[in-house]
Amino acid sequence: MTKAEERNTEAAKVIQRKKPETILKSRRTTIERERLRLQQGEQKRKDAKPRRLVFRRAERFATQFRRAEDSEKRQSILTQAHRGISIQDENKLAFVVRIRGIQSATPKMKKILQLLRLRSTNNGVFLRLNKPTINLLRVVEPYVTFGFPTIQNVRDLIYKCGNARVNDHRVAITGNAIIERELQKYNIISVEDLIDELWNLGENFVAVNNFLWPFKLRAPKEGYENVRKEFVKNGSYGNRGDSMPDLIQKML
Repeated sequence: MTKAEERNTEAAKVIQRKKPETILKSRRTTIERERLRLQQGEQKRKDAKPRRLVFRRAERFATQFRRAEDSEKRQSILTQAHRGISIQDENKLAFVVRIRGIQSATPKMKKILQLLRLRSTNNGVFLRLNKPTINLLRVVEPYVTFGFPTIQNVRDLIYKCGNARVNDHRVAITGNAIIERELQKYNIISVEDLIDELWNLGENFVAVNNFLWPFKLRAPKEGYENVRKEFVKNGSYGNRGDSMPDLIQKML
């Protein structure tokens, strides 16, 4: 055998001896890579959990905001469709004034104005806003204006032009005696008790309101604006909201 052949044979034996070690090393490398891959995948899943939670909360909040916005839009549409009377105005004290005659009113309108005790122009009454009364106001709105009085408005109306209904007769409220005599059964014995019951829409609000005779007010000195236009269109009828106290003061 030549020296070249001997060297080739020795090299082949060396390679053969090293082959198993190389395979084991390759296998160890593959296993280590697989372990790292699994470990990284597990870490990604752990990191993704709080991100998913944050995303879900954000998505829930976004849904709630969209619903709230949709609700506000629907409310706005309903308010416009129903001549400015908002369902959100429920359970508030309102003061309603009749501003025009009813020659052109339908029988239904006339009946509702009678139910509201607004038999004459410039008559005013307190009213608890709820679904039934809002529906009534929507029908007769072209003939009335209404809004939210202040506590001072309530006091001024009672003290300056308040009258009581006693045996279907109108009697001026000049002191606490008439209040105590007629409303003592409701634990109302003074004018201030009566005012408090009206302002806070107490449990005896209906009885106290019926005890009061409709307020006979004066027409505003400068007169009404166009009674055939809504208040929001520079007219007179309809919902005045928080602008009602100005009109009340002009009519006292």
